[in-house]
Amino acid sequence: MVNNIKKDPSDPEKKLIIEDLETLKVVSDPQRLQILELMVLEPRTVKQIATHLDVSPNKLYYHINLLEKHGLIRVVDTQLVSGIVEKHYRVSAEDITVADGLLSVSEPERADRVEAFITTVLDSTKEELIRSMKLRSTEESRQTALFLKEMAMMPEERAREFSKRLQDLIKEFTENDADTENVQSYALLAIFYPSFRLAKPQQSEEFDE
Repeated sequence: MVNNIKKDPSDPEKKLIIEDLETLKVVSDPQRLQILELMVLEPRTVKQIATHLDVSPNKLYYHINLLEKHGLIRVVDTQLVSGIVEKHYRVSAEDITVADGLLSVSEPERADRVEAFITTVLDSTKEELIRSMKLRSTEESRQTALFLKEMAMMPEERAREFSKRLQDLIKEFTENDADTENVQSYALLAIFYPSFRLAKPQQSEEFDE
């Protein structure tokens, strides 16, 4: 079946891959990460973002310019308001990921950038989760968050299969939802990685004197 629905010019692309350290540095900032998250669902102006974050718009222009310079956001509309051109920004892609090779920690500079990026993502997720839990606690009908940590033993090929199937499952549940009036934004932070495994203790050898 062919989908003939015309794409909205303001809609972001499906995927953007960060392939350089400078862009990784740009997203390794809690406030810039929050700005990106606010632009996923719809275009927003600097004033709208400032209101949501409870900060002055003047404090955001530097961050906005950096995000635009590195191709993470783009202008999708402009309006003339009281003689001033007001820009509407949106993320360049729905899914912003980091190239595998960029997450190498073999070099000191890369290790610092990777650590800053991971810290930013985890801290931002923690703050967002706490805000969500506080908001839900005041509602009559609330849905608790899912906390899950599993350890599994599997060969590498099965791990790759699991990773792909998880991405396909997310795609299945988020694409082509006709009931756009009643959608709720959900966040999923999935970190699937080879964990350290303790080596089997080696048996000591006895030597005859």
